[in-house]
Amino acid sequence: MKRFFLFSVIAIFTITFFVVPVFSQDVYKTWQPPNAEPEGEKVLWDALVMRPAGLITCVLGIGGYIVSLPFSLTSQTQNQAFDSLIVEPINYTFSRPIGLLEPAKP
Repeated sequence: MKRFFLFSVIAIFTITFFVVPVFSQDVYKTWQPPNAEPEGEKVLWDALVMRPAGLITCVLGIGGYIVSLPFSLTSQTQNQAFDSLIVEPINYTFSRPIGLLEPAKP
């Protein structure tokens, strides 16, 4: 009887040890509204890395559009090529608020 009781207590503690974390919640995380100011690290990363990379992407997009223009003219897709290769990189580089790394959904 003593062994059965000891085994039951150990089994209950073991099961509790593995089951309780499944139901735990993130208590210390504070809620931030969607329009919260971006963090300083994101602003620095955006200003020092992503904006210059976006500028390079704009130049490469213009070059790619010029190269693809004869092919897109024959297939009547020059507007799609223009939007994808020129408009999107320019909007990402110059129209987006600083620190917001995801482009705005249309």
